Amino acid sequence: MCLGTPRLHEALLLHDSRTRKERDQEKEREEGESEIQQGEGIESLLLDMDERYKVFYPSVDTFVRCNINNLYFFDDEKGEARVWRYLQEGCDGIILDPPYGVMADTLCDTIRKLSQLAGTQPARHSQNRTVKEGEVGVLWCFPYYLEERVREGLPSLRMLDYRVCYENHNFFHDGRTIETVHSKDSIGEEIPQMKAKRRKRRKLEKAREKRIKRAMKKQRSPIRIFTNVMPLSIFEMPKEEGYRFCEACQKHVDRNNTHCALCGCCPSKDGRTWRHCDLCNKCVKPGMCPS
Repeated sequence: MCLGTPRLHEALLLHDSRTRKERDQEKEREEGESEIQQGEGIESLLLDMDERYKVFYPSVDTFVRCNINNLYFFDDEKGEARVWRYLQEGCDGIILDPPYGVMADTLCDTIRKLSQLAGTQPARHSQNRTVKEGEVGVLWCFPYYLEERVREGLPSLRMLDYRVCYENHNFFHDGRTIETVHSKDSIGEEIPQMKAKRRKRRKLEKAREKRIKRAMKKQRSPIRIFTNVMPLSIFEMPKEEGYRFCEACQKHVDRNNTHCALCGCCPSKDGRTWRHCDLCNKCVKPGMCPS
């Protein structure tokens, strides 16, 4: 179940269509031999407030217009009935990427309600991952500085070190998709004044790109993933993007997140190296304590 994640929902539907096509082709090749197991595809349901998604997903089987803060359904009772039926049939997981101005408490209530209903049915979990009985797997994208609020509402959630980036964000994409677009004039020959304007425009665009790069060096994406799917070691993070595996914590962390023997964990939340403070008896951010 995708809450406010339309691009992921579309990717899951495309993956499901390919999986079904491959399964049908394999079934035709085998011609009556061992039957292929059903249910190998991925079924996804999108919950979002934006009614424009109805153009792409007109059926309630794939999209239900809903306010995820209070589970208010804008359409008729078909949408609400579809959500409850989807959960009761056995929902494997809930993925949400809400606006970061939303109160964490209300989202925790939403997850609890959905998880309680989905948890009444036996979940289809794989052998290498586990979720507590009566719960459903959750992947929640939210800022790391709201970890305390999230853990207060849902104590079973743990934060991963992976930085969630966005292609259409000026700062939170880690510099992987910076593009400078130069506008073109519609006429063939340019008069000197137009050439000067073009040079000035390009100069301003280059200056803007430099500002973005400088800002990204200081401000990396604060968005992390909170999950109750254990163990955390199953979430592999690419080494080429700056992650490493901590043997003591048994999970992947940022390469700058050094393990503290006194705290017994990798304490950094923002990707910088934190130092242990004897006065505070805990690890703190750089420059926070004189010791």
